Amino acid sequence: MLKDLITSMRPKQWYKNLILFVGIVFSMNLLNVQMWLNVIAAFVIFCMLSGSEYIINDILDVENDRKHPTKRKRPVASGELKELHAHSYLTYHPQICGALKPVLLSLR
Repeated sequence: MLKDLITSMRPKQWYKNLILFVGIVFSMNLLNVQMWLNVIAAFVIFCMLSGSEYIINDILDVENDRKHPTKRKRPVASGELKELHAHSYLTYHPQICGALKPVLLSLR
């Protein structure tokens, strides 16, 4: 189930969140460890949030995805990840991100 959940979050798309690191370069703070830790924490949280958007999309479009030649292989559409489990993850997701934030930011 965890593998299917992560697959549904489409980690191949997370490279787009690397834009967060541009601020360190342009603000000339490459050696600022605290700023790196903050941006890394933001990157992790952004990846979780963007992954959740993909899960929401898969749940909303499950019927159409089941008819599509490639989208039907996605975990929710194929039934590998039950909609109930996807909903459960989304229910607890804000708490997970909220719990991660102080943990990641305390890496100072």
